[in-house]
Amino acid sequence: KKFRSATELVREFFNLTYRTNIEARYWFARDKACGYRIKNHGKCHIFDGNSTNGKVVAGGSNIVPRPGSLDTDFIVQGQVAGMYSAYFDSMWTAMTPDLRVNLAGSISDNEEKKECEDEQLIVACNNGHWESVMEPDGVTGHKAKILFLPSTPCSSGEDVILRCVLGAINSASESIYMCMGHFNISEVVSRAFKQATDRGVKVNIISNSLHSCDLRTGQLDLMRSLKRMLTVAPDVQLYVAAVKDGKVPPFLHSKYVVVDSRWTCSGSWNCWLRSAFYEAEQEIFVRSESFASDLEEKFTREREQFCIRVKTADECNQFLPKGCAICEGFGPFFDV
Repeated sequence: KKFRSATELVREFFNLTYRTNIEARYWFARDKACGYRIKNHGKCHIFDGNSTNGKVVAGGSNIVPRPGSLDTDFIVQGQVAGMYSAYFDSMWTAMTPDLRVNLAGSISDNEEKKECEDEQLIVACNNGHWESVMEPDGVTGHKAKILFLPSTPCSSGEDVILRCVLGAINSASESIYMCMGHFNISEVVSRAFKQATDRGVKVNIISNSLHSCDLRTGQLDLMRSLKRMLTVAPDVQLYVAAVKDGKVPPFLHSKYVVVDSRWTCSGSWNCWLRSAFYEAEQEIFVRSESFASDLEEKFTREREQFCIRVKTADECNQFLPKGCAICEGFGPFFDV
């Protein structure tokens, strides 16, 4: 069944679940200081999360993804599932169950209360509210250290996940792989890449473009930020989704970072300002060589299939949007 809008899809969902044993609530939070709405951008499916055998399917996929998009999801179980469940419960209880009376809600914790020292991610986060756990690596049989970390965006612009990613970039000694569904590289990230390449670290980036991304309005800012990144850190190896052999690339919706083939993060977090001010995210940080290897292989495969190398800031100009034609194929659009 096709829907003209997300509102129609949600209405159909509530119609189907009405008077059943399914309870649903709208997420309708606001920033405490400024009052603007906070979006829940996290994606997870929790099964028996409070039990020892609980499982969570999470990552970057939406429940109704854009056709042709490629994403990254993972399955975790055990204590990590309990962490997801506890966070879901906090979001659930923050929203009133009676949608007819009052949709207003709020996020209880401000980002300023979570502090992470850049140099030691796991140790720093253990000093806060979110503990890391040891879980068996399904491939190697060794223990993998996993941290579940949600972020709470607010008007201060603090982004605890970005702090952790910057800490990993600053400690990298060999390689960095980063793929983001949505990008807007900030100056602090560009300078961290510059310092990394000066240390001899190989920095590899995959970005979408106007040929692949479903959000059209941010394309100009995206390419401007990539141009700035290559100006500040010209040794970064940037790969951009492009038309190859007449084939339009898929939307590369994955969001992950791999450092030194051991440290990884993946989930719903994108490296852009919306994750700091507007979108509440859910991320896992993992120390596992097998998980890192899987993501590096995915990066290499999609780089070769769908991307071209962009070596200089000026080469980004070919991806700058020009006119309304860039929106064709991403409709349908309706008159207001």
